Amino acid sequence: MQVFIKDQSGTGAITHEMMVEFLTEHITLRELIRGRVYQEVQDYNLARGNKTLGIEQLSRAPSTTAFTAQAKTADFQTEFDRAIDAFQRSRYFVLVGDQQPMDLDEEIVLRPDTEVTFVRLVYLAGG
Repeated sequence: MQVFIKDQSGTGAITHEMMVEFLTEHITLRELIRGRVYQEVQDYNLARGNKTLGIEQLSRAPSTTAFTAQAKTADFQTEFDRAIDAFQRSRYFVLVGDQQPMDLDEEIVLRPDTEVTFVRLVYLAGG
């Protein structure tokens, strides 16, 4: 089943969009993140580093103002670990339709019309 995934900034701007294929409609939030990261790393490596990783934009520390030079190949496990860590540190949250799963092991039911949104949180200075 293909699912439409988009990244959104705290202001509502769409910063990245992609389609991701899942083998089953019952998955966990962790599996959703894994599938997204896997697809992005594959696309990035096929493009030989000539694109950015959307998950990197979501998972980088809020205080980081510029990206470091990206490697020509990305490692799935490294990027997946970063994405999980960033979720646990509340750098982004995920909306599946109109639901917000809070736990990585929470089950999600995907439908053909399901929209998934990764929302990057930006913290205000001094707050």
